[in-house]
Amino acid sequence: MQIALDAAKLEAIGCTPWTAVIKKKSYRKRMIIGFLTQWGAEFAGPLVINNYSVILYTNLGQRGSMPLLLSALWLTTAGVIYNPLGAWMHDKVNSRRWMFMVGLMGCLVTTSGFAGCIAQYAGTGNRAGNAAGVFFVFLYLAFQGTLCDTTMYLYVSEIFPTEIRPIGMGFSLFGQFASTIILLQTAPIGIVNVGWKYYLVIICWCIVFIPIVYFYFPETARLSLEEISAKFGDDVAVHINDVSDAHRHELDDFLKATDVVHLEDSKGNFKEKTGSVA
Repeated sequence: MQIALDAAKLEAIGCTPWTAVIKKKSYRKRMIIGFLTQWGAEFAGPLVINNYSVILYTNLGQRGSMPLLLSALWLTTAGVIYNPLGAWMHDKVNSRRWMFMVGLMGCLVTTSGFAGCIAQYAGTGNRAGNAAGVFFVFLYLAFQGTLCDTTMYLYVSEIFPTEIRPIGMGFSLFGQFASTIILLQTAPIGIVNVGWKYYLVIICWCIVFIPIVYFYFPETARLSLEEISAKFGDDVAVHINDVSDAHRHELDDFLKATDVVHLEDSKGNFKEKTGSVA
């Protein structure tokens, strides 16, 4: 019913999904939040650490094959341990926002930690200081891989209604890759010219982004499509949690007996077709 309502509203205002994401306020908000989610998680620096990890570990006193081994171990733990752990946690923790914010806070603290170690101990023989820097790099991944990397894809898939989800997901991913290009193109120049100070870019971004998530990103965990739409200011067909058992059974029968199909004609107009399920 919510899908049918959204489709009918687009048809009433004469919008295709492509124009609706610009004209409709709640859709614009979704697009901005989706873009910032992907941009923000990637601008927290995981690919800077991954792609230039050999330089990072060398600055922290590692020699020979050890930088390559540490780089391989760092990347392996992300896929084997932290990403699966994050997926499991999303089934247990009742908040996308707080998982994301805690992950960003962890990125902030750990990036500050290894940047400080590079500033203090790079080029020295202080084994304890250099080891602490390596520790902060691996601790960074525990937060980023578990809480940020898993949340950003899940969250953006939940905030978009069906009719604009492909557009919204594509635009959000554009934010991710745009931030990746900016960081990876500037990182070599920054590391060579300003050294550890380059990581202040990531640190400052986390400081700015965490309050944005807290104040402007709606919660989506355990919410229905209707409840998420209400958080963005849309009209809601029915609040499924508020209906009586009789009404709930009536809705179930309606959904079983009705097939709602969305069509787009040659002019790009969005239409709805309803028919009985065979």
